[in-house]
Amino acid sequence: MKYFDNQFLFSETYLSRYIKENNKKSAAKDENLINLFTNIVDWNKEYTMGDYKDDPWEFYIDTVLDVLGFQHKDTKGNVRVLYTNPITNVEKPVAICYAIDKEEEVASIVKGKYYAYNAVKAAKENDVEWALLTNGYKWRIYNTENISPFEFYFEIDIESSIKENSVPNEAFQLFNLFFNISTYYTEDGQLKIEKIKHESDKIAETIEEFLRGKSEEILKDLCYGLKENMNKQVYSEEDRKNIYNDAIILLYRLLFFGYAESRGLLPIINDDPDYTDSFEKLCFDAKEVMNLGQLPSIKDGFEFWERLDSHLRVYVDNSYNGGLFHNQDKLILRDYRIANDHLVKCLAEISYNKDKNEKYTSKIHYKDLSVRNLGAIYEGLLEYRLFIAEERMVQRKNKNKISYIKASETILKTSDLKNIIEVGGIYLSQDAMERKETGAYYTPEDVVEYIVENTVGKRISELRQQLREKLKPYYEELTYEPTDQGKRTIQNTIDTTTLEFINEKILSLSIIDSAMGSGHFLVNAAYRVANEIVGILSDNDWKSLDEIPVDIKEWIRKVVENCIYGIDINDLSVALARLSLWLISASNDKALSFIDHHLKTGDSIIGSTKAEVKHVSDEKLIKMFDILPDAMLYHVIRKFNRIKEIGSSTKYDVEMQKAIYEQIEGELNLIKTKFDYYLSTKYAGGISDEDEYIKIMRFGSIEDFEKPEIEPLIKYARENKFFHWELEFPQVFSNGGFDIAIGNPPYVDVSVEKYKHSVITNVDTTNLFSYMIDNNLKFVKEDFKLGYIVPLSLVCSKRMTSLRNYILKKRYSNVNFLNIDSSTHPGTLFNNLILRLTILTVSNNKQTDSSSIIRTTDYIKFFARDRKYIFKTIKYTDIENNIMVENIIPKVSYDIEKTILHKILTKTKKNMSDFMSENNSDNYFFYRTLGMTYYGYAFNEPPLFKVNGVQQVSSTLKTICLNKDISKYAAICVFYSSLFYWFWTVYSDCYNFTKKDFSRLNIDLEELYKFSDEFESIYKEIEQSLYQNGEKVLYKKAKGDTEYMLFRPRYSKKVFDKVDFILGSYYGLTTDEINYLINYDIKFRVDDGD
Repeated sequence: MKYFDNQFLFSETYLSRYIKENNKKSAAKDENLINLFTNIVDWNKEYTMGDYKDDPWEFYIDTVLDVLGFQHKDTKGNVRVLYTNPITNVEKPVAICYAIDKEEEVASIVKGKYYAYNAVKAAKENDVEWALLTNGYKWRIYNTENISPFEFYFEIDIESSIKENSVPNEAFQLFNLFFNISTYYTEDGQLKIEKIKHESDKIAETIEEFLRGKSEEILKDLCYGLKENMNKQVYSEEDRKNIYNDAIILLYRLLFFGYAESRGLLPIINDDPDYTDSFEKLCFDAKEVMNLGQLPSIKDGFEFWERLDSHLRVYVDNSYNGGLFHNQDKLILRDYRIANDHLVKCLAEISYNKDKNEKYTSKIHYKDLSVRNLGAIYEGLLEYRLFIAEERMVQRKNKNKISYIKASETILKTSDLKNIIEVGGIYLSQDAMERKETGAYYTPEDVVEYIVENTVGKRISELRQQLREKLKPYYEELTYEPTDQGKRTIQNTIDTTTLEFINEKILSLSIIDSAMGSGHFLVNAAYRVANEIVGILSDNDWKSLDEIPVDIKEWIRKVVENCIYGIDINDLSVALARLSLWLISASNDKALSFIDHHLKTGDSIIGSTKAEVKHVSDEKLIKMFDILPDAMLYHVIRKFNRIKEIGSSTKYDVEMQKAIYEQIEGELNLIKTKFDYYLSTKYAGGISDEDEYIKIMRFGSIEDFEKPEIEPLIKYARENKFFHWELEFPQVFSNGGFDIAIGNPPYVDVSVEKYKHSVITNVDTTNLFSYMIDNNLKFVKEDFKLGYIVPLSLVCSKRMTSLRNYILKKRYSNVNFLNIDSSTHPGTLFNNLILRLTILTVSNNKQTDSSSIIRTTDYIKFFARDRKYIFKTIKYTDIENNIMVENIIPKVSYDIEKTILHKILTKTKKNMSDFMSENNSDNYFFYRTLGMTYYGYAFNEPPLFKVNGVQQVSSTLKTICLNKDISKYAAICVFYSSLFYWFWTVYSDCYNFTKKDFSRLNIDLEELYKFSDEFESIYKEIEQSLYQNGEKVLYKKAKGDTEYMLFRPRYSKKVFDKVDFILGSYYGLTTDEINYLINYDIKFRVDDGD
């Protein structure tokens, strides 16, 4: 007997390793463990059959907590707040324990007795991450930071463990690990259990990285198998596309089987004679074939395909819907199959690790992987296409690029031999000759959670407040109702009203990610809404007359079906997002949810609106009724409501939903085609024949568009995946648009041409991320929430000026800019990616608030060790127009910074540009252009930079010429000041350094002339200090030996500070303000390098 149950809180691999290591140490000889075991056994006997058997059961639980070493105090009811040290006013708790009676079930999910919710809620109220739940027999641990905190737990059946074993068994060893006080002591600023959780999570990430490394080869093998079964002489581009798409779908199926089977989600009936194979058994047999060298003898057979496709797929499809497991709409999987030669290896690879002897041994625990991990594994493959070598090729890697070169056009090297692609061989790339890094990267979990919290979370909080106001009279009535029957009547009214509110207000929310990728944001949003619903219901802590579900699994399914929407230009991304949402909402007794009408393929930026088409139609005297009849739209909305009413409990339900949706698509097809035609005419140069245009827009059937002169326009629309939001989601726009828009859009520079005729207002910003913000702001309701993580350029670049103006002029209730340095100096949000980022969150609630608040943060930097605390320590500040220079959003967090800015900006109307000269060659200095990584550099003479022994001026140095009567030493010294470093950080892009950045500073160099001697003296001291603390570096380059000075300015900081004291006096700064500037970013500027 196992005695413990890990429901996804910790890694199975971690637990196995811990037990294995403990067994090596011989737990039987661990005196502390044996003493703990003996104590708990003795106290258990005392309270179950000894002197204390009649005492309250909670006394036994308290005694066990004492034995475990905790200090604890009761708060109210069932809650014990746990401490590691004697309880004082300053001592912080480490966890809570929620104790229930021995007759109660810790696993209860009945309203009024949902103890998991109560425990997690108590932990949050006491500001701790860990919650223990116990009835004395079974002990559970929950983590409040989990995406599904009530659903994920670790449980020990301690009663059975101590009664059925005479010595500590594996379960008791784990009990000692997770419930002993020693695990809750603080080490290096965090609890030991947090380190355990981190180590456990890292194992999942390791598995993710391992599978990601395998995924391309597995996918290629699947492609090879399908290609060989097709056995064609020539494969068209359409063939290659279909092979690749269906191979990806097959890979999704394998992924789904592995994940869902490990979590008991497959619709399997026990002892069903039709179910003869599990995915685990199939992969085990594949592993055995590979290890025993049996593949050559069966390579041409299809036994494994029959077991996978004809049996397992069909069996699951009988209960689930046909979206993922149906073959009829998949052109390759419908007609072809994969022989053992390729499939057996894929099954072994996807489920096992190899040992040093190249044997498949240790199993990959899919139970350790989250949906987030699975998305990260495959998202990078979605931008590739399949290519088949028509002649011998060689693959070569160079930094972030892979080239595919014809062997006939190069001289092969020894290192090329393992990278040869023979004729007919397969390779994956965006282009036949070159493959770059995909640019697809998975948004870190804490970033997603922050955005979801500040959009979805805040919207739900507002709705909860509305519900509280609605229920307030009933709660008041409940406090003075004298009879139990009367109280039950009021409670029933509260429950009924609450359920109605959830169905009408919360499950009607619409949440969109218009570049959804694998659906990461949508998954987290679904969890957040479902968790909140469970909280709303469970806060009414009484047993209901009617059974009201509080199980998170039931609610997350409803949320996925009702609230979640997504768009992506890539069909395979849509399929992956659908898979992700299925995985979090799947139940082994229900069909997979029908969500085809919520997740769509298309270019979400290129499309038209009804208002735009109506405007043009009015000019052409076409009635909008001729294009989009109101009556038809009314019937379409009714059909969407019918889909919602049917639900998706059974496969029959889902088939009904699908049939209705096909009717809707058929009815809307003509209207979409008219919109396509309208927009295509704009790209084709405009309407050339008005009479013909009017005639076409009045067409009554889709067949009318099949004319030679019209077909090219419709083809253009299809190829560019035009997406007309109001026609794709009419059920949403009948309610005014989307409630919430979230995501991480692509950061890609584009040309205006492709997008100039869409509905984008700020087309001059020429980046996909800005276009998506622009677009989303048009398709949300008047009261909405929006959250995007985008490049820092949004707040500071000239190119984004029009978008900033657009956002600010709208006077939304709240606009927040969270600015983060993720450029590895010193820490980064995204692994292996150098980015400077802003998280934009916008909220509008004009019904209750007519004001507009703009808030921003400073430019947040962090060490890797502090990565997990970033979003817990954010400090926003309101900003006003008087500190917005050139429409740039200043990066500040504190009032003292705003005061300093005000003093600088009002000191003088002059700035550096007033003293610059383009013609004077006598009064100049040099400055470094590569940005200011904590320090700026300026020089009277170029520093050492020799190539082949000859002094040169580095390409990173530029000159600034000043008017003759201006002290260049004052200007040079400004570069080294903390004041200027801070000012540059506040208004620049925090990477490049230009004359514009320098000239932006309000300063009167003529007024500073009186300090000329001091500045010259300080500069000489700076120069001397830089050279004393720096070193000469010599290295060889293609152009010859290069020698230069490597400066270490952190050792010269105290000299630089002298400049700040002069400038502080000039600007009228207080001592506190000067000290703030001198110590700005000090731990990064001084403690950890340049």
